[in-house]
Amino acid sequence: MRSSLSSSRRSSNLLDQPATLDGIGDVPIERPTRKAKRQRITVLEEEMEKLTNDDDDEALKTLENMNEVAKLSTTTKGAKFFKDFGVCQGIERILDCLSHPIENNSDDSDANKNNKRRRSIRGINQRLGDPEFVLPAANLIYLFVMRAQDAQKISDSFVKHQGVAVFLKSSASLILEKNKKKEYGSQDFCAVTLYKASAALWLCLGMIFCKSGSLMSHKEQMKSMDAILNSMDHLGIITNKAREIQERRKKEGRNAVMPKVCDQVTKTLHEVYRALNYLIDHVESMSREEIDSKKLFQRCHAIAKHPEKKTKGKEIVITVNSVVMKAPQQSKYKTDDATLFLNTKVFFVTCFQKGFLKSKAHFEEALGLGVETIQQNSRKASKNVRAQDRRHNVFELLIACCKKVQKKTLEQSGILGAIEATLMADQGTVQTSSKLKARELLKAVADAL
Repeated sequence: MRSSLSSSRRSSNLLDQPATLDGIGDVPIERPTRKAKRQRITVLEEEMEKLTNDDDDEALKTLENMNEVAKLSTTTKGAKFFKDFGVCQGIERILDCLSHPIENNSDDSDANKNNKRRRSIRGINQRLGDPEFVLPAANLIYLFVMRAQDAQKISDSFVKHQGVAVFLKSSASLILEKNKKKEYGSQDFCAVTLYKASAALWLCLGMIFCKSGSLMSHKEQMKSMDAILNSMDHLGIITNKAREIQERRKKEGRNAVMPKVCDQVTKTLHEVYRALNYLIDHVESMSREEIDSKKLFQRCHAIAKHPEKKTKGKEIVITVNSVVMKAPQQSKYKTDDATLFLNTKVFFVTCFQKGFLKSKAHFEEALGLGVETIQQNSRKASKNVRAQDRRHNVFELLIACCKKVQKKTLEQSGILGAIEATLMADQGTVQTSSKLKARELLKAVADAL
């Protein structure tokens, strides 16, 4: 298949030319005539028909070429490609491409032989489980959702045409379903590509949830949440094992640099958690039964903590209402992973504000995270306005925890040490507004004791 975008080395030259697809070279996308538009649409439709061809190689090349065109297009230059894509029902075509069945038949054509070879190598029987298909498909849809002038319409179309269900099935096939043909734990190209495709898929889904999550039914939202939690559990196990290996290598004085695939797994975990935060913004209500059956807060909290290792910190002695108390510092969180820790904070604060924390157990899960948050902020706090708002929301969450959890739980949480660290921090580290919040929290603790 000929393509003006078949080589990335020619990308710089294409930036000064109208973006083209195979066969559109004589019809620049930016020519402002009706005839040119009809020609563009005709050629683009011919290209899109190849997406559902039985020839996997041809379908994949077409998908990759469209992705390259989209990357060179912006909302101003090449914007007509985005419009033409919508006219040609591009979202539906891409979803059909991923869902296209691969049938075993007796055809001896080269295309069928190539398909059998691909399935044999990857151990899969459908495109939505092939990372080489999923990666350009997810990237292409993401570009349209982010750059197109009618991005909202495209995002809504994705939801209405069951795109979320297709992507969730693809994610399960990529990272959840076990297959002896897939070398998940090895540092090879296939493993890196697999998680790179998974990260791209969840980045795209996150934007879909952000823009069109309200169009999803409650049942669809809960199904998506289940898929997210299952993915987070699986990815969390892998990242925890990688950390253990890394720590063991450091102790042995060996090279502690982890394989590239571990970085991709971590990135995928970040995108999955971010997608959860986008989704939860549009969830209007959740019953206590739904929350508890999913073990929602336990699982989301656990992903941010070291699973087995518990480091004992020094104890801080504070007097409250003439009672001397020892508040051990907590250091069991993966605070070196700032993105993961931030996503966890955002999730719990959002759930608190939406009224999803409904029981003592729910507030107990939030308590430890809130304490660790203000403890960390007492040493280094961002001056960003949004970060300050989040920090104040964490204080509000902790004040609510004081009214819900048991006295002993509060005493052992380390909350007093975190408050002291906040109040004793210099003005350049912690602002006056945060110290006022810390005093409010101290009063709430004193009242609870």
